[in-house]
Amino acid sequence: MSGTRPFIVGTGRATAAKLVRILVDLAITIDQDDQMRVDLLEECIQWADEQKRVYLRLTLEARLVRLYNDVGKYPDALSLAQRLIRELRKLDNKDVLMEVQLEESKSGFMLKNLTRARTSLVNAKTTANGVYLHPKFHGALDMQSGILHAAGEKDFKTAYSYFYEAFEEYDQVHEIDDARRALKYMCLCK
Repeated sequence: MSGTRPFIVGTGRATAAKLVRILVDLAITIDQDDQMRVDLLEECIQWADEQKRVYLRLTLEARLVRLYNDVGKYPDALSLAQRLIRELRKLDNKDVLMEVQLEESKSGFMLKNLTRARTSLVNAKTTANGVYLHPKFHGALDMQSGILHAAGEKDFKTAYSYFYEAFEEYDQVHEIDDARRALKYMCLCK
């Protein structure tokens, strides 16, 4: 990433932000050590902060919260999400705010803090009411809702309906792995 920075600094802010996000997403998907992926993302966040690119930094920090959840660093994800949510509310960046609230819900669930998980999910759904939701993100909200209903409340009927909605949303955008996971959860609920 450091080799591309002189080029990125010379481009416009929006173009640079888009390029950095694409490069980071590509670099993170490469099969490598979890700590290397976290270090790469933290380095990019530091660079965005030094360049005073606030929205890029916030987007990268939201991606870091998701990465922390992916690699099992749930306490780190939860603490970063809480700080990030306060900042995103001030800037009224609802798209990134929804994503961070959903990730906060996931980390709260994994840490067995169901109250935190439910609260974060309700906040994400409330934020989602004011903006357009991509079907993939809507499916992620429904999937998390189903998980919380099944695991927390043992309400398998409601969980089944959420998993069914998630399955339809994922199938609509051809997210095969996520659709398959929703279908498995549906079968378990039955």
